[in-house]
Amino acid sequence: MDLFQLLGSLAGNPAVSQRLGAQPEQTGRALEAAVPLLLSALARNAGQGQAEAIAQAVGQHDPVGLERLAQGQLPDSGDGQRILGHIFGAQQGAAAKAVGQRAGLSPEQAMQLLALAAPWSWLTSTASARAAALPCPVLRPT
Repeated sequence: MDLFQLLGSLAGNPAVSQRLGAQPEQTGRALEAAVPLLLSALARNAGQGQAEAIAQAVGQHDPVGLERLAQGQLPDSGDGQRILGHIFGAQQGAAAKAVGQRAGLSPEQAMQLLALAAPWSWLTSTASARAAALPCPVLRPT
C-alpha cells in the first residue's frame, strides 16, 4: 500500500472524523495539510544528518501500524504523540495550529489528527530515510 492509498484509507475512515468530532470534509482537508507537513519535517530532520537517528527511533514504535491501517483500524494515538515529539519537538503546537487553521479544526482536534497520521507517515518515510543513508548511490531513491 503506497502513501496515497494510506491517506485515502485514513481520510475515508469514518472513525477518524468521529474521534475528532469533525466533518469528513474537515478531516480530509486536515490530512491534506498534515501529511506534507509531517513528511517535510521528516525530510528536513533527515537532511540535517538525523536519518540514522530517525531509522533507530522507528524501532521504539509500533511496527504494525501500517498493517492496522490497511485493515481499517486506527493507529495508536499514544504512539503517534511520541512520534510527533521526534518529528516536531517543541514545535508540535505550532504544527497543530497550522493544520487546524487550514481545515477549520481546533488545535486540539488537529493534534489528535496529527497523532493519528504520524505513525504511518513515520513508517512510510523511514524507508526513504534508510535508503538515502545507503552507501551505494545506485541504491538511493531519486
